[in-house]
Order: sequence, then C-alpha cells, then structure tokens
Amino acid sequence: MKKLWITAILVFMLMPISLLLASDKDVILAELERLNIQISTDIQPYETKIPTEFNGQYEAILKSVCQQGGYDISSYAGKKAMTVNLPIENITDQQFNIVVFSCEERIACAYIVDKDSVPGMFAVNEIARE
Repeated sequence: MKKLWITAILVFMLMPISLLLASDKDVILAELERLNIQISTDIQPYETKIPTEFNGQYEAILKSVCQQGGYDISSYAGKKAMTVNLPIENITDQQFNIVVFSCEERIACAYIVDKDSVPGMFAVNEIARE
C-alpha cells in the first residue's frame, strides 16, 4: 500500500512538468505554423535560460535579431525557457535551422540560423520560404 501511495504522489508531482512541456510544444508548433516554416522532425524542447543581460556580443546579436523579427526577448531576461533548434524544410538552396524560445507559454523569440555565415543569425522575416 505504501508503494502505491508513493507512486501516486510521484505521478501527481511530475504531471505538471509533462503538461508544461506539452503546452510549450504546442506554442512552438503554432509559431512555426504562423511563420509558414515546415519541419520534418518531432520537436523535443530542452530547457535553457534567457540571458539576464544583453551586453555581450552573442546576447546583443540575439536581442537585435529577435527585435527585427518582432519579438521582445528582453522582457523574458533571466527566465527559464523551453527551446528547440530544428532544420527547416521549405527554404530554397540552403540549409537553415530555426531556433525558438518558449517562455511562460509564449514565444520569447524565434530566429533563423545559417551555419555557413557570420554571425549566422537572422530574423525570421529575412529568409524567403517556398
């Protein structure tokens, strides 16, 4: 009987985490659809932390690219986010990825990554899709 109660308590405690993950996946999938970005893999969000300050080179580029794409990532500074980095299927000629940050069941930022260029980060509205 004791094992049953312990199992029930563990399941109850872990349930909100799995629901949160499902919610973040749904938010991310809805954003990909809104952006007309097609992916061919199942998304597996992983937890990251949005930078607290945007003073460094990477952080400044991240903030700028997010703003150009219509996102205000700085309002989520220091918060945990669920993140995905996925290959995009419907871009012509080159292979790009999209990175999406979901925080508090909202999209904090999405941007395009081109590993063959410097700095390699672009606003979502800078890349033409088929």
